[in-house]
Amino acid sequence: MKGLKSKLFALFVLIPLIAHAGISNQLYLNNYEQFWVQWGEMKTASSDCTDSRKMAEFVSMAVEMLGNAEVTESNSKALEELLVANPSCILSGMDILPIATLEKAVGSFLVNPLFLSSGEVEKLLRNTLEVYNFSKVKRVYEGLSKNR
Repeated sequence: MKGLKSKLFALFVLIPLIAHAGISNQLYLNNYEQFWVQWGEMKTASSDCTDSRKMAEFVSMAVEMLGNAEVTESNSKALEELLVANPSCILSGMDILPIATLEKAVGSFLVNPLFLSSGEVEKLLRNTLEVYNFSKVKRVYEGLSKNR
């Protein structure tokens, strides 16, 4: 049964995330206007919080674009606003990310936020993690925030 769960996880979560990787940087460089149209669509789709995979896809794209200051600022703003409005939405998407992507996302957007203070993020996370079990996010956040 465990092998079947791993295969299903790969099929429905990891493969779409891997397929998405690389598209955003290329699109940004080749068709700036279309990039922002797709970015807005991804943000809207992930913000409705009906599908954790959509949030995981948005966070994955945000991690992929970390070297781009303009996009990273927009991603930070969107994620931090959603963290204030509905923290469990972001955490449910982050909790299904591959560990390397999760570590980059947590380090970049939760441990080192651009618009909120670290204390505000910590309080939002603490309150949410008391109610919901996002063990992977919690473990990574606690490990990275100790090094702050």
